[in-house]
Amino acid sequence: MLVLVMTLRLRAPWCHSLKEKRALLRPLISGLRRQFEAAVAESGHQDSHQLMEITLAVLVHHSAQGDSIREQVIDRVARLTEAELYEEMAEYR
Repeated sequence: MLVLVMTLRLRAPWCHSLKEKRALLRPLISGLRRQFEAAVAESGHQDSHQLMEITLAVLVHHSAQGDSIREQVIDRVARLTEAELYEEMAEYR
């Protein structure tokens, strides 16, 4: 078993408060938790209004399954939010 750890960085230039940012992040995080049965948390840029960073960790049997899940996560993020995904990092541990 491997752990796929993904860090996603997003940008939402129209957010002008932390309240707006949290309203954008809350459904994204819960949707990813539900669909992938993963641990998901905001992991950076907590004080920035327009930048967001979330980290996701999920158990996979092998790297091919992890690569498939990685693509699905990126697709799901694009459907769940209007924020721009500007950076994505993934590693297996």
